[in-house]
Parts: sequence; C-alpha cells; structure tokens
Amino acid sequence: MLRADTGEPIKGARVRLAEHAAGQNPHSYTAISDENGRFSMTGVVAARYRFIATRTGFVPQQFRPDGALAPAPVELSPGQKLEKALFRLTPAGVITGKITDEDGQPVAGVEMEALLDARQEQRLAGISGNEDPETAMLAAKMEMVPVGMGVTNDLGEYRMYDLPAADYYVAAIDSGMPELTEHSLVAGSFMTSDMGDEPPTGHPPMYYPACSRAIRRKRCT
Repeated sequence: MLRADTGEPIKGARVRLAEHAAGQNPHSYTAISDENGRFSMTGVVAARYRFIATRTGFVPQQFRPDGALAPAPVELSPGQKLEKALFRLTPAGVITGKITDEDGQPVAGVEMEALLDARQEQRLAGISGNEDPETAMLAAKMEMVPVGMGVTNDLGEYRMYDLPAADYYVAAIDSGMPELTEHSLVAGSFMTSDMGDEPPTGHPPMYYPACSRAIRRKRCT
C-alpha cells in the first residue's frame, strides 16, 4: 500500500475482498496495512471478488492488475495465491466554502453537491463505454453526476471531502430547512413529512461562482 504521489507506505489502510455472489451470505475478508504498507489475508475461499482499498484522506481504489487501465474483479481458484497485490492511493481533494444570504448572513441547511461531467466520472472510475454499453447510454442521458455532498452548518460553512482530483461544478441548493444536517441527509433520517407547512425557500439553486445559469469549473487538487 503506497502513496501515489510520493511512493511512501501507507499505514492503517483498510483492504477488503467482497465476493460477487447473489446469495445471502457472500464471503468477505478485510485486512489493515502495517507501517510498511503490507497486508495479508488467509483462508480465503475460491470465488470472484471485488478488491478495494480505503483510507481516510485518500480516494478509494479498486484493484487493477499489472498493466490494466481499469479496475477488474479478482478470481481466485482453489490453492491460488495472489501475491504482491499493489495499491497506490491518491490523496483526496477537499472543497470548502461558506454560504450567505442577500444580507450577508450565514445560511444553515443548504445542500451542497460536487458535480462531475458524467463521462469524466466514468473515466475516473475506469469505466469504458465500449465495455459497458448500458452505462455509456446512461451517461449520455445524465449530464452531471454528484460525487460529493455536504450541508452547511450554523456558520454557513461546508466541507466536501474524499474527492478525486478533477474539474468540478459546485451546486448550492437551499433546502429551506436550517435544521438539516449532513448526518441526517446521509442517513436519510430527515423525512419530508417533518417539513409540515414550511414555506418554500426563495433561493433558487446556485452554482459556483454564485450564478444560476453560467456554470464555471473549480479545480480540486
């Protein structure tokens, strides 16, 4: 387990093998990298697996065989040993900012989205339209794909993290619910029925840098 930018070993990365199976109890195995970036798994049942590495502050990465341009599942046969599986994790990007109203006051509960062009998102995920016609067709219909989200706090501040380096569109959508939090949005615990007869917000969706039509790009590194 190495950093893609410096080649230094990464300690504490979580590596997971998840079986591609339709059954109710698919096999799953995990390991944590040591101070030298090494990890190992034993007693793995022969099967077809999704192999992925994650670490806070880095972009999650699926396993890519040597020389492969795109992620690929791992198929293990009985008695097979997969040695020297290498992951090179890229440090993740962060977009931060602050939302204020027309009077300069902070606005809480604003939903923030980091959007990518659908085809750019496919390239980052290692998906080729030639390999997956259905996914390519979906990308043609979907212009933008949200890959990061957040909600402004009581100071109007937001932070979207774990983002791959790319050109992003940033959207701000006023929910009209200042009590909305990122936790409730992610968990889905904030139900629309809780809104009651709340008046609709008077703020239309806005895009960086504070415009409703002409969207500009923000480089995230």
